[in-house]
Amino acid sequence: MRFLFFFLFLVTAAVAPAAPAAANCMAGGCHPEIASLRYMHGPVGAEFAGVKGCEACHEAAGRACRPGKGGEWRIRKGKLCGTCHGAGTSTVHSRSKKKCLSCHNPHGSAKSPVFLLKP
Repeated sequence: MRFLFFFLFLVTAAVAPAAPAAANCMAGGCHPEIASLRYMHGPVGAEFAGVKGCEACHEAAGRACRPGKGGEWRIRKGKLCGTCHGAGTSTVHSRSKKKCLSCHNPHGSAKSPVFLLKP
């Protein structure tokens, strides 16, 4: 099932038309601290390609985003990282009981290709 989700995400990213300016979370100057990262998490990169990548981890919690005005979002419930980073698509420590975000930035990193908080 996870492989199917990952496969569909890749296919969608490859064939989806580019979004118009300010139609996604990275366009129009939104989230410059994330947009400037050297190494980006897949969903962040997908957002640049016009695919709703942010919605892999976030869900609407109120008003929708508009150009120049952010919307209201919250983190999805459940095994967030484990949805994509399960068996066959992760590293050897992904099954550990540690919280992923204690070591990794979920959006990316300026210095670490594996998004470590302290590279």
